[in-house]
Amino acid sequence: MTNFKDTQEQIDLARRQQQQSRKDWFVTKEKLRKVERRMESIRRRSDGGAKEQLQSLLREQEIQRANAAKLQAEFKQNRQALIDQELLFEVFSDPTKNISQLNDMHPILLLPMRIETRFKRIASTGDPDGVINQLWVR
Repeated sequence: MTNFKDTQEQIDLARRQQQQSRKDWFVTKEKLRKVERRMESIRRRSDGGAKEQLQSLLREQEIQRANAAKLQAEFKQNRQALIDQELLFEVFSDPTKNISQLNDMHPILLLPMRIETRFKRIASTGDPDGVINQLWVR
């Protein structure tokens, strides 16, 4: 059986890797869009020097597309790794068996929670009126 703390750390690492790969993929897609916008701008201008710029941008577009495809595959792989790590945590999801694994520094509130309060009048021999008021909480 895996250790609770190790599993938490593995899930945290998988989440960070997935977030980083999502960010890298997004940045690459934005670079690709920028190249495509510049290409479109150059195509609208039809001067002789634009052909060299267009060829350069076409090469850059191919590089960015290949990079985006690679990063997309990496993102999907990291997402699947995160799902697999979260499935390993399922062993610890039963609180009756694994509550001792949690840190005592952090309080736990199990929901739904319903608190009822009532004021009751109770007969008392020590009170001069013979009755005391008590707050009952359940």
